[in-house]
Amino acid sequence: MEEPSARGSWPDVLDVGLALTVAAFELSDLFLFNAHGHHDAVNVFLSLASALPLVLWRRLPFAALQLTGWATVALAALNAAHLGLGPIAAAYAVACWSAPLARRVAAGTLLLAVWLVPLLTNDVSSIPTNVALFGAAWILGALMRERRITLAALEQRAAELAREREANATLAAEMERARIARELHDVLTHSVSVMVIQAQAAGSDPQRMSTALKRIEDVGKESLTELRGLLRRVRPDAEPPSRVPQPSLDRLDELFAAVRAAGVEVSFTQEGTACAVPASVELSAYRIVQEALTNTVRHTTSASAIVALRYLPGELAVEVLDDGPATPIQLPAGGHGLAGMRERASLLGGSLVAERRSEGGFRIAARLPLGTAP
Repeated sequence: MEEPSARGSWPDVLDVGLALTVAAFELSDLFLFNAHGHHDAVNVFLSLASALPLVLWRRLPFAALQLTGWATVALAALNAAHLGLGPIAAAYAVACWSAPLARRVAAGTLLLAVWLVPLLTNDVSSIPTNVALFGAAWILGALMRERRITLAALEQRAAELAREREANATLAAEMERARIARELHDVLTHSVSVMVIQAQAAGSDPQRMSTALKRIEDVGKESLTELRGLLRRVRPDAEPPSRVPQPSLDRLDELFAAVRAAGVEVSFTQEGTACAVPASVELSAYRIVQEALTNTVRHTTSASAIVALRYLPGELAVEVLDDGPATPIQLPAGGHGLAGMRERASLLGGSLVAERRSEGGFRIAARLPLGTAP
């Protein structure tokens, strides 16, 4: 049997009230409206038996129908006065709350009862009334069952949607934290590497020291500006919006100047016709070039690098070559540099290759689709 939709003291009170009300109507019909009828204890007992089992109509509807139904049949066989309200209410309960098998058995029993009982009691005129009353009760119960099932499904779907929204919000927050971590890594490693190289190159020459300090100051200011922008995304109400443009391919010249000042000569080539590039692709391309050049500055000395941008049909290819020492260089396995570059390319549906060159040095090559960029 299906569990009722509402449980607790209040439904139980309603069930008891319904049973007592139906019992009162049956006894009233027996004593008041049939004052000259036969009122022995059996009739009183059967009248109560046709009504009081309704206290179970919500928990055991099929049992309530059987008890009230057979008591009503017995009253009809004794030609005792009765209204038959108990079985009608129990029929509604079966249609509303019983399991499919119990509903089928009860429906078949009612179809026979509404025809056979009047025939056995020589009360054929009551057949249309019985059919109408029991049919209406059954249809109403079925409609209420469908409504309850629909509401339960809607509540379940609403709960699932709430869980999905929470999961999506958590995932979005994690992705945003990861993205900000990549941005911080790119900004800090590049800037700090340039500062360290400049400080090492300053030596004791006052002129070189002045130039190095000025460059360190410029790189520091640029880094602070980018860091403020990143922190503002974490705390959007902390400061007014920054007017400093987001790193883009148009600012590669500034990046190359910083790397050249750190002692690495950079040359730049561009192939294909430049076209509008989605902001996410442009930022990722800039960061990949920046991270590749930062690794060159960090792990090689007096090297040169070649940066190439290729505008291909449907994608942007980025390649950075350097001619560092041919001896193997152990890059940090747990760092975010190469992993961060690969993740940037992967998020855009692209790919990235990082490999050592046979003639010495390192090669970073990324392919970033333009049409799938978010």
